Amino acid sequence: MVEQVHITDIRPNPFQLRHDLGDRGELENFAKEIKEFGLWGSLRGRRKNGRVELCWGHRRFEALKLLGRKTVPIDIEPLTDEQMLFESLGENIQRKELSDLERGEAISRVLGYLEKTRSLSGAGARSFVADRLGLTDSYIHTLAKMTTLSPVAKSAIREGKITGRTALIAKHLGGDEMVQAAAEEGFGQTRLERVIKSMRKLPPRVRKKVRKAFAKGKVHSVNDVEKLGWDALRQEREHLQPKEIIDIMEIILKSAVKVRQLLEDFMPYRDSFQINENWRGFNSQMESLIAKWEKFKTKERRKTA
Repeated sequence: MVEQVHITDIRPNPFQLRHDLGDRGELENFAKEIKEFGLWGSLRGRRKNGRVELCWGHRRFEALKLLGRKTVPIDIEPLTDEQMLFESLGENIQRKELSDLERGEAISRVLGYLEKTRSLSGAGARSFVADRLGLTDSYIHTLAKMTTLSPVAKSAIREGKITGRTALIAKHLGGDEMVQAAAEEGFGQTRLERVIKSMRKLPPRVRKKVRKAFAKGKVHSVNDVEKLGWDALRQEREHLQPKEIIDIMEIILKSAVKVRQLLEDFMPYRDSFQINENWRGFNSQMESLIAKWEKFKTKERRKTA
């Protein structure tokens, strides 16, 4: 039921998840819009201890105060604490002006509330929140992880230098150093994911060198990853001693002999073998091995030609 409530009798939602309602200039512009076009809809709240607690509509409330309004229309309902919490969250989490970090902090507070009141935690709590808000479990999980970022990473997100999800990817790649480098370089999520995908193709020892180059701001694209990777591999080859090369060839030879023997043992069962995921994986690895060997032989022929 909508009632006109005096502004002195209105209190904020005790479970309010959005604390930054905008600066004075933004609220003044919002107030001008309300004055020119009117108030869109009513606010929502509940009666508590002789006052009215807002559920949502805090920015409109502040704008109406700037306009000098003495009363505010509020749709008053007998809302529970949990309803106050989730309606506030649902009202604010999709707002474009909110950063991923603000959404993550809000989700984290909700998860903490559920752990206290419903003994829900972990995946169970995230699933509960996702169902209530009509969002996916993975999205809720990603937002919740924002709160695990370092103060440096959080500061970069608040300043708009990097999105929360991009910061999480960078952190997984190489910690805070990577987050800072990605923020300074202006990496977006898609661009960073392409760079990481390219890095994963490199041998572990080379990948480590490229990560260090990334942290120093020397990686800007997939092409940089490939160039740095090849340079590192070439430097390794230049320092590789003949004995080490022979050792590597002996390892490959022993492995090849063992694989050949296993294939010979396997031949009698070839016709009765059922094609399944194991076979597809085995076949894929064998074809990849053959392709790499053919590529190696081609390079050797070019050298001797």
